Amino acid sequence: MSYISATDLQKYSNVYSDAILQQEYIDAAENVVNNYLGYSPTLHLYNSVIDGKCSHELQLKAKPIQSLIGVAIDSAVIPTTDFYYTNDSEFIYYDKIFPYGNKNITAEYTAGWGVTVDDDENNGEYLPKIIKMTVLRIASMLQAESDSNIAVSSKSFADSGTRTFINYADYSKYLTPISIYRILVI
Repeated sequence: MSYISATDLQKYSNVYSDAILQQEYIDAAENVVNNYLGYSPTLHLYNSVIDGKCSHELQLKAKPIQSLIGVAIDSAVIPTTDFYYTNDSEFIYYDKIFPYGNKNITAEYTAGWGVTVDDDENNGEYLPKIIKMTVLRIASMLQAESDSNIAVSSKSFADSGTRTFINYADYSKYLTPISIYRILVI
């Protein structure tokens, strides 16, 4: 499910063209953001198989964790009440130690943010606006680069003439503000 609409992009970019094509720019921009973050930031159900690392903590594949549905260690189901987590991270914690092993732990959980105010499945937590803004910025740049345009911008200076700046597909300056939401595998 896309978390930005063609109407959102039209309002942001002030370009009112083919909504189907604009949705493709949005989908591409969301893929860039999702790949950067390492997960889709919208609310999803996950069933992950994870390697145990002899630790009290276990890193899941998405955040923020909204609910822990089930955990099994070496095929033994462990009550979810034996684990705790915070709603702002991708880690679950266990009073005992997650045993070392190759794909020996399975976890079923929901993680991510709601997209609209109608989405009350995750305690009123909604997708951070900076993530939405990042998708809009990248989609707008993709849109500007269409039709053989390379998203050229220029600036005129009073005494020194004009400078031209070319924006290639380097999204790093747009992605940096959302780096706090990124999952780095440890």
